[in-house]
Amino acid sequence: MSAWLRIRPLPAAILALALAGMGISAYLTSQHFADRPPICGGLGSCATVQQSEYSEMAGIPVALLGLGAYAFIAVLVVARDRWPLADTGLLAASFVGVLYSVYLTWVELAILHAVCLWCAASAVVITLIAGLALLLVLRPQPVPAGYEYAEM
Repeated sequence: MSAWLRIRPLPAAILALALAGMGISAYLTSQHFADRPPICGGLGSCATVQQSEYSEMAGIPVALLGLGAYAFIAVLVVARDRWPLADTGLLAASFVGVLYSVYLTWVELAILHAVCLWCAASAVVITLIAGLALLLVLRPQPVPAGYEYAEM
């Protein structure tokens, strides 16, 4: 059976959220490079946030950094069976993402006095990923077949 068909529900949910985050980030990145404001539907100030000095870090659009982070998380989910530290990497990457999202949300509210709904959606996605990654790390691990406990 293909590895894609054997993915468990928790990692599958993380992968689905990572793909959603990639979609959000890809849209915001495309709008950044096209120098067009994101569609906000009159429910926020996406253009204000996108045109601010905080929309880039060292000349790189924050949305592009988010795209890379979500892609990295997706790769870690797919690599879980081959790399023992993938779950820890998922947890670390997602918590860094949450911390950065908290900072960016603070910038939006306290400095820019504007809210980007796309950014808020991305913050929710990374927070959900972090919560699921924490569950993944904390859940009891199955004992490998053929493994015997040593008597003490």
